[in-house]
Formats: sequence, structure tokens, C-alpha cells
Amino acid sequence: MLELIGKFHPLIVHLPIGIFCLAIIFKTMAYLNKNKSLEDILPITIFIGFAFSLLSLGTGYIHANMESIDSSLSAKHQFSAWMLTLWSFILFLLLKKSANLYFVHISWFMLLIQVILTGDYGGRLTHGINYFELSKEIHYTRPEIRNPDSAMVYRDIIEPILAAKCWSCHSAKKQRGGLRLDGKDWILQGGKKGKVLIPHDTVHSEISRRISLSEAEDDHMPPNGKPGLNKNEMQILKWWIAGGADFEKSMMESKPDAQMQLTIKNYLNSLESESQSITINPYIPLIKVSALDDGLLQAFNSKSISLQRIAQNSDWLYLVIHNNEYDPELVKIVKMKDHIAWINASHSKMNDKLIDFFTSCSQVTKLDLSHSVLTDAMLSKLSSLSNLKSLNLSNTPIHTIDFLNKMHSLQHVYLYNSSVPQEIIRTINVPGLSIDTGHYVVPLLKGDTSEIKRKELEEFNKEN
Repeated sequence: MLELIGKFHPLIVHLPIGIFCLAIIFKTMAYLNKNKSLEDILPITIFIGFAFSLLSLGTGYIHANMESIDSSLSAKHQFSAWMLTLWSFILFLLLKKSANLYFVHISWFMLLIQVILTGDYGGRLTHGINYFELSKEIHYTRPEIRNPDSAMVYRDIIEPILAAKCWSCHSAKKQRGGLRLDGKDWILQGGKKGKVLIPHDTVHSEISRRISLSEAEDDHMPPNGKPGLNKNEMQILKWWIAGGADFEKSMMESKPDAQMQLTIKNYLNSLESESQSITINPYIPLIKVSALDDGLLQAFNSKSISLQRIAQNSDWLYLVIHNNEYDPELVKIVKMKDHIAWINASHSKMNDKLIDFFTSCSQVTKLDLSHSVLTDAMLSKLSSLSNLKSLNLSNTPIHTIDFLNKMHSLQHVYLYNSSVPQEIIRTINVPGLSIDTGHYVVPLLKGDTSEIKRKELEEFNKEN
């Protein structure tokens, strides 16, 4: 029964916070508008909030003891909740007795501070210690396994499983039940309720027991709503525990039997297939860009310029210029220039204004200037585009490309039908850069007919 009551805490706890926030709004409105009726309802509003605070304290105490919750963060949350309740009661008494405004204002301020702190600690307890941080990602890169026999069991097999399925609740950024599973020492230490891993004993190891439960059971891990371990992952984790849960052995040293070798192979193959199924466009910037303002994008309307997302749900943009010269409409997209990844200005009549606009788009990775009227002086300005990977200069009247030596991110340059001499092209020294001139030569294979013999030609002419 107590456990059921404790489970109501996440619901009840929002009531006092909401009521106190409403009281603060009433107080602000009463002060600004000199509204006496709002002043009159403040004592009863604060008292109702105080009553629900007491109820939240009771259910919270039960909840903290019934559930496995991070003790240090829980203690801070409980202390701030007690202080919130205390200050709400003090404020209620001061309002009822029409006390000195100085003390009343201090109490209002302390109430606001405690509402913020209590909500902050509660949010971190529920959603992780990084709940109010901008970045919540757990930075982990699964190691590449070239040879399964030489792979390290924990580092290459077990840790990636824990990272994918357990770290969202049990890592440096969040410790449900005081448990961390992102390192050897933390795993062996266990959580608030004791050890979760007993080497050679899958029956009494809490990790093994919880992942084996049906999803309908409360103790099943991961909890509902989070991706669970598949059959191969569960078998591999139990095999590791049964074998002693060693953190240093390689696959060869662990000597898995034929069946486990097949399970591990299937698991690794599934990861490889999953990785290969994701197509990554090499010209999409890898950095994270701020959210794109749809209002700005929709407001832009030009017949000679098109601007659209490079993919659905992407915040990167693709700019296409259809006219033959600089269009003043470009000024309207200055606020979005840091979102532009690709530019197509093919067949455009270039000028310094247009080139300057391109160079101001610092995140551009792909630029097409083919069939455009360009000068060597204009091109030299492009060296400031430090993220440019692809540059198309086909069918342009340029004579030199020495500026490319300053562009170390470039991967592909296209020079079909250009006037750049081969001796200049050979001076370009950028690691990994491919310069495509279009001067392809098809090699002759043995048996290919490359000429008609004179005698055969004469016979052909006689017959015709």
C-alpha cells in the first residue's frame, strides 16, 4: 500500500509548484495594477500550496525509500522541498498578520528561490543530472573490430551493449538507483541496493536477472519506453558474467564455445548491417547547426533564387541561383547564411558582390560555379572557405588554380574544358584532393581493333 502511495509523488509534486507559481503571478499583477482583490486571495493561495507541499513531502519520502534513487541528489531535492514548505508557511503567517512589507518581500523572494531549486533537483532526479543542459548526448564511439579473435571481450563487445542499452540511465550523467555502468569500478561497486554483478553467477547477478524479466514486470530493464536488449545481446552478457566477468581478456583467451562464437558473430554482423544501412552524404557538414527559423525560410520568396532544406528535417540549406548576376534578394538571407551547405551558381555571370556573398557562407561544403564567367582574381577569394569539399569549375575561363593549395578541406575539384594548364594542375599539393579534368584515355586491351590495314581498306574501296 505504501509503495502505491509513493508512486503518486510525481503527480502530486506538480501541484504545490504550480500553485506557488500562480501565487507569484498574482502578487506581480497585484503590485503592478494595485489590485486589492488579488492581494486578498494571496494568503489562501499560499496556504493551499503549503498543504500540497506537506502531502508531496510525505509521498516523496515514501517514494525515495521504495525506489532506487541517487542518494546525493535526492537529499538535495528533499532539503529544498522542506525549505519550500517552511517558507510558504512563514509567508502565509506574514500575509495573514499584515506584517512588515520588508519581511514579506524577503519571504516572497525565498519562496521563488526554493521553487526553482526544488524543481531543478526534481527534474534532474527524473530526467538525469544534465536535464537543463543544452547538450545531453553521451559521447561514445563503438570500437571498430577488424578481427573478432583478437577483440577484447569487455571493451569491444560488452561495453558497446551497455552503452547502447544502459548508459542513458546509469552513467556519469545520470545514476538511477545510484548505479553507474560506464566503467569497471562503477560496475563492480553496484548501486544503492548493493552489487549488481556477481562473477560466475548469472542467477544472483541483478543485471542478468533484470534483463531476463518480461517487459510487463516493473523490475524489467531497460524500463518501458527504452530499447531493450535483443536475444543475442542477452546471451552475450550472461555468457560474460558466467565466465567470470573479466574486464581484460580477449576473445581468444575467453574461449567461447561454438554456439557462443556464432551468437557473437551474428551480433557483430547485425551491427555492421545497421551501420551500412545508414547513408551519410559526405557533403553534409558534421557540426551541429542551430535550429532553422521556418518563418525566415518561408518568408523568402524570389523568382531568381531558390532556398530549401537539403533534406527533410535537416537544418542545412541548398541555395540555387537561377539568374545571371548578383540579385539584391540575397540580402534577405543573410540571417540564414550560416545554414547554407550547398550552393549552385552554374551559368551565372559572376561579379565581386556574388563571390563575396559566397565567401560569407562559411559552412559551405559544395560549390558549383560551372559555365560561369569567372576571373582568377575572383577565384582567389574562395580560399577563405575552410569547409569547402567540392568545387566545380568546369567550362570556366580561368587560367590558374594556385589558390587551391590553401584549401586543405577540399576533396574534389572539377575542371572539365577549362584553360588551366597541366603544369599548373601538377603544382597543387593538397592531401586527398582529386582534380578531375575530364581528359580520359581509354586503354587498348589485347584484341581491340585500333586501325584498318591499308590492304583491307583498298579492297573495301574496290567493292564499293
